[in-house]
Amino acid sequence: MMTEGSMRSMVALVFLLIVWHERGGADSVPLAVQNNCRNSRSRPAPTIKRIVSPHTTSENVLRLRGGLMLYKDVVSGDEMMTDSFPITVIDDVILQIQTKMVVKDAVNVNFGGNPAAEGGEDEGVEDKAEKVVDVIDAFRLQSLGPYDKKSALAWLKGYLKAVKEHLDTTAPERSAIFQERSSRWVKEVLLKRLGDFVFYSGPSFNVDGGLAMLAYEGDNVTPTVYLFKDGLVEEKC
Repeated sequence: MMTEGSMRSMVALVFLLIVWHERGGADSVPLAVQNNCRNSRSRPAPTIKRIVSPHTTSENVLRLRGGLMLYKDVVSGDEMMTDSFPITVIDDVILQIQTKMVVKDAVNVNFGGNPAAEGGEDEGVEDKAEKVVDVIDAFRLQSLGPYDKKSALAWLKGYLKAVKEHLDTTAPERSAIFQERSSRWVKEVLLKRLGDFVFYSGPSFNVDGGLAMLAYEGDNVTPTVYLFKDGLVEEKC
């Protein structure tokens, strides 16, 4: 025999079933929600894979040019290049960057009024547009002009020695490679065509540090920049 409490519970349950049925029962639940719930029960858990690149950090930067990597000279600390410029690596020791001419936008400043409407001339100040080499302008490189053989060899002797000492401490496995390949490039390219090159220091004017070596190649109307790869340290911006 049912008690009074059991009877009340049964009545309440029947009432809720009637209300649920009148509102459409299972059909009252949106189809997208029903499908999502079913799918979530049958969907396998995602597999997370860690992809390890076979290349070094610097090689990834030169290939993908993702983010922005800043290259600083190990001697002067001057900023000499970023990976936002197209870089080609020569013999794993020289960075080659093709420059281009860019125009700095003219700035027009008007001090108010409308002189033209008043019959006078426009007295606004206009800063004339200027054409510059993008790399030189971006890093405020300072021209040192061409070097004769004696000056070039004096700079190379001190700078390459400083880079070797840096590598002996930070990357000993690179030291011998750098010495051999940098010497070969200097002998076969730089000294053979020394008259074609113009040298630029960083903004600090440190002439003992890394210098950008610029030369015109083929029919290019803008110079190509050469830098010693191992004389630069990478810094993520």
